[in-house]
Amino acid sequence: MERSIKQYETDRKEAVRIAARLMLASGTTTPRVGGVGECTIHIVDDECDIEDICQQMEAMADIKKSWGFFRRDAAMLRDADAVLIGTSFRRTFPSQSARFPAIPAAGAR
Repeated sequence: MERSIKQYETDRKEAVRIAARLMLASGTTTPRVGGVGECTIHIVDDECDIEDICQQMEAMADIKKSWGFFRRDAAMLRDADAVLIGTSFRRTFPSQSARFPAIPAAGAR
């Protein structure tokens, strides 16, 4: 019985990785503006890396009162086997960048 549970967990995590790769492929093959990609998508499936992201999200929740939802989302993210992170190449307006303080990258000390 114990072997069946371990096999189930292994198979479930592999299915999550496959689904994440398919979502990544779907996102990176979408139509592009002028043939130029405007985003990248990254898969994070290491438990320690996911925990680093959660800690950064909790730090963001303390920056502004209205960002409290980051704390809730971090708690849910801890149960994830994989996380997809989408980034945009579009530049924000300088006024937006000045309003929000920089947050150190995950893993930076």
